[in-house]
Amino acid sequence: MPTFLYWTVFVLLILFIASGIFGIIKPSWVNRPGQQPQTRRAIVIKTATLLIIFVLFVWTASPGKEGQASSVNTATSDPIIAEELARFDEYAHDIKGGPFVKSAEITGNEAKVTYFSDTEFEDYKKANPKSVVTKEEMLGYWTTGDAINKNLMSEPVRLLREFPKLEKVSMHLTLQGKTYSVEMTRQTVAEYFGIDLNELNADRSFELWNKKFVDPFVYTKEERQKFANKFIKVE
Repeated sequence: MPTFLYWTVFVLLILFIASGIFGIIKPSWVNRPGQQPQTRRAIVIKTATLLIIFVLFVWTASPGKEGQASSVNTATSDPIIAEELARFDEYAHDIKGGPFVKSAEITGNEAKVTYFSDTEFEDYKKANPKSVVTKEEMLGYWTTGDAINKNLMSEPVRLLREFPKLEKVSMHLTLQGKTYSVEMTRQTVAEYFGIDLNELNADRSFELWNKKFVDPFVYTKEERQKFANKFIKVE
């Protein structure tokens, strides 16, 4: 709503409500000659209705809220340039479990990372001909030390930190007949972990990254399990 129209309606509603309050105090102040007098009860109902309309109007039509929503939408739709797309593909193969990344792609402002499954080991070897990793070692990586929960907890957040224009990151891993998947958005990260991704990205020493995220969450088994119970889907 245009600012001028908003404030015009705002002032009119205030005047009508004020008139209603005066009418409740003394109904004769709002009763016009020649018209049927309004009872105090009728004036109370009208004033209460105006108050409800006023609250709803301020809540839904505030210029500040409209501007805030516009700002969020602009940030979300801001395209990721080609250089960042190329950097993402390279970076995604250097995260934890990176050697086993099958695909890493960005569509719009959402990223999807898929790992090679154990049944795709031959495909992994073809994609990485210089790798000396055996199938047993591949399985061992994922089945040792709670690696699945660690990876699916930390790496989506790492990618959101490193690429500020991303709004969502999903990861998928199929292992021994089970598919593990997770989806994390910037809002979810901020609300669940209580961290500011922009702040952590600005600190290129990564001391804040370790202090505020890795140490208290990723390296804490109880927190990993809580995260897995809430966000990691197993099918």
